[in-house]
Amino acid sequence: MAGPKYLTRFTVKGDGRFPFDMLRYDSCFPVGPRDVDALLCILTKHFAIADICASMDIRPEQMFQRLTNTRNVTLVTYHHTKSETCITPARWKSFGWEVVCIEEPRKL
Repeated sequence: MAGPKYLTRFTVKGDGRFPFDMLRYDSCFPVGPRDVDALLCILTKHFAIADICASMDIRPEQMFQRLTNTRNVTLVTYHHTKSETCITPARWKSFGWEVVCIEEPRKL
């Protein structure tokens, strides 16, 4: 089978723990440096909060929810046909993140 012929950019928005497994599930990755920085910021906060919570005997989820800000992360996925994408808005929503924008697929 030939390589992908289309790409689709989409943006997710959320304020809790980023569902990193969704990158694998939707076969996507951050579009650019700003999106990578947003993910790294979320990840860094998560580990810092986990360390603080461990020392204070507090559940990380409770503290993490209070200390995070809403973030937008733009992602891209490649696919073989114009109508085929791996983007799963309902699954993102189940993790507390929302797909707020899906651009038209672009031919490579």
